[in-house]
This record gives sequence, C-alpha cells and structure tokens, in this order.
Amino acid sequence: MNDEARAVARVLVFSGHRIDAPGRESPRFPSGAAQQAAELIGAAVRHEQDLAFGAPVVGFAGGASGGDILFHETCEQLGIPTTMMLALPPRAFATRSVADAGPEWVARFERLCHTHPARVLADAAADDPESDDVWQRANVWILETALAVGAGANTLIALWDGKGGDGPGGTEAMVHAATERGFEVVRLDAGALSG
Repeated sequence: MNDEARAVARVLVFSGHRIDAPGRESPRFPSGAAQQAAELIGAAVRHEQDLAFGAPVVGFAGGASGGDILFHETCEQLGIPTTMMLALPPRAFATRSVADAGPEWVARFERLCHTHPARVLADAAADDPESDDVWQRANVWILETALAVGAGANTLIALWDGKGGDGPGGTEAMVHAATERGFEVVRLDAGALSG
C-alpha cells in the first residue's frame, strides 16, 4: 500500500437505485427526482467528509444513471476523488445501466468516463453481458477494492427503498455484503423520492 493510500481517513462506497426505465410498473427513482436524490447524497457525503476532519476521503461507485452518477458528481464538487467501478466495459455498461434513462444521463456517464479513473471487472468477450452474475461479483469487487485502501473508516452510502431488487446484485445485496464486511451503512430513503 503506498503512502497516499495509507493517509486516507475514510472510504465511501455508493450503491443505489438508478433512474426508472420508461414504463416501470412500480416507480422507485422517477426521473424528476434527480435533484432531490442529489441533495440527499450531497448531505451524506458532506457529513462523511466532516468526520474525516480534513484528512483525505476517497470514493468508489459504479456508473449507473441516477445514484451512481450523482455520487461521482457530488464528490467531484467537494474535491473527493472517486473511481468508477464498472461491471462491464463502458459501452456495454451504458447499454445495460444508463441508456434507458435518456441521452442526458449517457452524456454525464461519458463525461465521467473521461474525467475519472475507471476500472472494469468483466471483459465482454469473456463474460456474458446478459448474465446477472456479473452484478453480484461487481458488488463484492467494489467492496474488496475499498477495503484494500486500508482507511480508518469504511462507509456504504445506499440510496435504497428498503425493498428487494429487480434481480441479483442490486442495492439490497450490496447492503448485506457491506454489513458482512464491517462497513458502516448510511441508508438514504429512496422511498421518499418523488418526481
């Protein structure tokens, strides 16, 4: 571990719902609620930054529309470096987790890919991009990467409605995996989002 990594006081991992796809039967993150979600995420990140008392804080999150992108943008505004942790190569990831939210979110994702370090778990040539297993593996990979920093405190900020997900590897699974690994979990109630 290099000196810079040892100096990190707090590691923040984010997991949360993405913008609802058009026609979603039970709304969870309406597109009109992005500002509200950004405010919730911003308050949580600022609180964690205050707890570091000026020492370095770093963050890790995926790149999905909605929560992930808002987390990276919030940290950027606060001077907290983040790494995009993509389950699939950027183009495949955007197709699965960004595009259905619309072109604005795709543009925001692409900008982050150019301005932030990004790591990719699965090579689309080696992994079936339609498989849900990659999302479960990505959760563990993100958490283990965060723990490897060796910070004094590890926090998962979860924008979550408290319900089961649409499939394996969602926010519920991330909350359980983080709890098992000793992360403090800060839950932001996605059930309160309205658009």
